[in-house]
Amino acid sequence: MKRQRGQKVAEDNDIGEWPTHTLEAREVLDESSRTHYATLLAAFAFDGAVIEPGGYGRHLKGALVQVYFTLRHIKGERTNTFRAKITAIRILVPPPRIKTRRCIVQTDDRVDQ
Repeated sequence: MKRQRGQKVAEDNDIGEWPTHTLEAREVLDESSRTHYATLLAAFAFDGAVIEPGGYGRHLKGALVQVYFTLRHIKGERTNTFRAKITAIRILVPPPRIKTRRCIVQTDDRVDQ
C-alpha cells in the first residue's frame, strides 16, 4: 500500500528488510520501502490457526485452499477496470508431506577386516 509522507509503519509491514537475490532488486526494494508498505495476508491453517508471514511458503505451497476476495469493477468511458483484493486464505487440504529417505550410516571400518 502507498505510504503517506512521514507515516510510521509497523515492523511486520515494513518491506525494507525483505531478502533479495540481486543488487538491482535490493535497490528497487530500498526505494519502494520509502513510499510503500505491505499489508499482511490473513492466512489460516487447516485447524484454523493463524499462519505467520514466515510460514506462508511452507504451509500454502501445494495445499488446496479456499481464497476469499473482493472484486471491484470500475467502468470508464472506453475501458473497464477490475481490481481483486484477497481478504483471507483458508487451507482445506494441507500440502503432502515430503517423505525423507532414511539412510544407514556405517559406523565401523570394514577395510581392516
